[in-house]
Amino acid sequence: MSSQITYQELLTAQPEMWKDSAEGWNKWSSAVHDHAHSLKAITTAVAKRWDGLASTEAHSFVTAAHIRAADSAAALRKVETCLKEAYATFAQAHNKLISLRGQAENLGFVVDSTGTITDPDHILAKANGQHLNNLTQQKNQLQKDIHQVVEDARTADEKVASTLNGLMPPRTTTLAGAPNGGSPNGGSPSTSYAPPAPVSYGHSPGDIPFPPTALSNAPNPRAKTIMEYARSKLGDPYVWGATGPDKFDCSGLTSQAYHAAGINIPRTSEAQWAAGPRIPNGSEKPGDLVFFHGASHVGIVIDPAKGLMIAAPHTGAHVRIESYKNYPGGYMGFTRPGVS
Repeated sequence: MSSQITYQELLTAQPEMWKDSAEGWNKWSSAVHDHAHSLKAITTAVAKRWDGLASTEAHSFVTAAHIRAADSAAALRKVETCLKEAYATFAQAHNKLISLRGQAENLGFVVDSTGTITDPDHILAKANGQHLNNLTQQKNQLQKDIHQVVEDARTADEKVASTLNGLMPPRTTTLAGAPNGGSPNGGSPSTSYAPPAPVSYGHSPGDIPFPPTALSNAPNPRAKTIMEYARSKLGDPYVWGATGPDKFDCSGLTSQAYHAAGINIPRTSEAQWAAGPRIPNGSEKPGDLVFFHGASHVGIVIDPAKGLMIAAPHTGAHVRIESYKNYPGGYMGFTRPGVS
């Protein structure tokens, strides 16, 4: 499936977000790696202090968990590497497109929002002879270069999506590799775990449904508007650098949700975190912003009691409801811009 990333998104995006995202994945993979070592230590303790059949089964099951955690850490490092490569590609694309646009404008042409070089002042019509030939060749080469830069960026974007999708579990998974088919009490190796039933919002089975009391619990009308806007975007695809109306990155979603409520906040998650104002952990309310991984990711709190947020997670995913209290690596804090 072709990536939907566009010339305009590449031109206006901030490639540093990819670098920050890669660093966030690095922290996550390190945390999972540490968890794997902790599980290994547990297996040793179980083997030494607990005898009998129950010990054997527990030891085997935790050993399998350790192996899976180690595999997960390795997979997350693949994502980190992929994102670093994407950052380099997108940073180069961003800078190259600015340069190509400048070259076209110096010749008297205009590059529209789709990346097409236009001639509103009829520069070519006014030229003749060798000058006309030179202008035509330069215009065609610049157009070719713009298309190639965008295509290379799309390829990088699709590689990230493919890498992330490769880490997603199938719709029905089997723990056949674990002792006794994944059951600590024994059982058939074919024991499987079916996904949750589809929900009203979002495009994938297993999405968390929107809490029925979330809007009524909003502390004020603006917070309610913020949540209503975010809810209306559930299921829309994540696209890096996008700010809607039907595709978003994490801070694109939050900035547009707040804009819908008449509150202007910065474009990127890092700038949104810096703008504040900060809210003490545990004091968050529906409509607040919650941040992760050095402020490289952000979501909108919708249910503090259940620890739920709406967020645009990453390439290959869609706007959905997630737990911020159980988010890998933990959350770093909350802000409440313009919402009292």
